[in-house]
Amino acid sequence: MNRNLRKKLVGAVSALFLAVFMLPMAASATSAEASPSPSPTATPKPKVQISIGSEYSKVYDGKEISKSDVLALVSDKSGNGVSKFTYKWYDDDGDRMSKNPVKAGKYKLKITVSDKDPVYTGSATVTYKIEQRPLEWNISGLKASKPYDGTAAAANVKGELLVDGIVEGDDVYISFDNITVADFPNAEVQRTKLPLTIENAKLKGDDAENYILPKIAPEIEAVIVKAYITEITFPDNDNKYRAVVEEAVYPSEELEDTDFSTAQAIKNALKAKAAEEWADKEDVKTVYYTAILQINKDGEWVDVTAENNPADGAVIVLPYPEGTKDSSHEFVVYKMKTQGSDAGIIEVWAHTEKVEGLEITLSQGDPLIVAYAPTSRISKGLVMGIGGAAVAVIAVIVFLKLLKKDREDTEEILMLEENNNSKE
Repeated sequence: MNRNLRKKLVGAVSALFLAVFMLPMAASATSAEASPSPSPTATPKPKVQISIGSEYSKVYDGKEISKSDVLALVSDKSGNGVSKFTYKWYDDDGDRMSKNPVKAGKYKLKITVSDKDPVYTGSATVTYKIEQRPLEWNISGLKASKPYDGTAAAANVKGELLVDGIVEGDDVYISFDNITVADFPNAEVQRTKLPLTIENAKLKGDDAENYILPKIAPEIEAVIVKAYITEITFPDNDNKYRAVVEEAVYPSEELEDTDFSTAQAIKNALKAKAAEEWADKEDVKTVYYTAILQINKDGEWVDVTAENNPADGAVIVLPYPEGTKDSSHEFVVYKMKTQGSDAGIIEVWAHTEKVEGLEITLSQGDPLIVAYAPTSRISKGLVMGIGGAAVAVIAVIVFLKLLKKDREDTEEILMLEENNNSKE
């Protein structure tokens, strides 16, 4: 084997040896380079506790609980608000609601919070109650009065009882069986506060369950008014009537939507009319009346109606106001119409001055004003007195003249007789 061939053989064997020897190392190195580095241990996401109370409530206001209302309930433990959350409503029976609650009742609210930066997570279920809205009594449309009758028995309550505080648009109204007022403390003419009794009062209407009536019954100003009661007999009628004239004024239903919806407004209008009539007079005073005609039914006096109201009315006599009489004062009477299309019209009311009072024809339920002032002329009594005295003086003068003439005539006759005797 020549030298060159031996070199080539040795080189080939060496290369083969190196290849066989280095192959595992290369494979090991390749394997080491391809193996991924181990992942670091993940840091747990911070769980920040959210703050939600155990129970919330509001008073019914006709508005649903909105998302912003719910958002106001949620915050982290530091008091910071959160922005990303979901919520679900359940009724008191546990059934899922499709809409946010509006009506009064008890509800469950489940809130789930999940915010990213920083991460807020958590959920809570709370109770949310919409309280019934409390109402207030409105007794402005009620009147409790009766004419003086010598007893402390309760007055009749008339008018409309209302409640205040109903949300606009809600269908709610009050229902009751009867309404009465307590007896007066005594039988005298008076004005006093007394409690009302409202029997079986209930709220009705589509939205009634959202409200609650006041627990305490209201008080009302009850009045015993000075009154004059006159029994009236109609020759052709078997019914028993009486006229009750109260020193008070009551607005009618027809006047509710006018400028005369209150007793004071009616009085002011009547007084202005009387003042216009007597603008030139001094010391003008007034008294107000409402005259009611009543009929006796089964032993109870009730106001007459169109069916049993005497067609020609009834003539009654109003006593003269205290301290006045026909001989010392002048009088004018006005009334305000309270029925029909003429409601609110004021007109002078004819009267006749009698010894016992002012005679008028009763107009059912119409308020009257009697204005009076000291007569501006010489007192009627004084005129009569002076007239009588003058007549007496004249009579005396005539008598004396006649007596004087009779005496003169007698003397003349006596003289003639003496002359005749002397001639004989």
